[in-house]
Amino acid sequence: MITLLGIIIAVLSVAVCIFAARQVTQNRRISYMKKTIEDILGGQDGIRLLSDKEDTLGGLMYKTNELIDSYRQQKQNYEKEQLSKKKLLANLSHDVRTPLVSVVGYLEAVVQERVDEKTKQITSKQRWQKRTP
Repeated sequence: MITLLGIIIAVLSVAVCIFAARQVTQNRRISYMKKTIEDILGGQDGIRLLSDKEDTLGGLMYKTNELIDSYRQQKQNYEKEQLSKKKLLANLSHDVRTPLVSVVGYLEAVVQERVDEKTKQITSKQRWQKRTP
């Protein structure tokens, strides 16, 4: 009876040790994941979660890598869109400003009477011709 009890205690002790070792390994892997994700969120590019096991935690790392890749792609697309919008606004601003500067300059010349009378008459006729159908 004592030997049977000794064997049961030994088997349970081994099982507890194996369970504890697995827990320590899982905790290390989870700490590794946490640190790597913090580095990625901190702006470090090119980092991936690596796993040598195909267990649940390894699958989680794989899916996390897919999520990170998707995030990076969306970030690149967003930056491209922002650059395109910036260029578009700069071009539109230039296209609108250029004719306005010409018109404002001409109006200043007319107001300050730097334009001769013949030019005033020609532009006045052109303006009225454009308005009448």
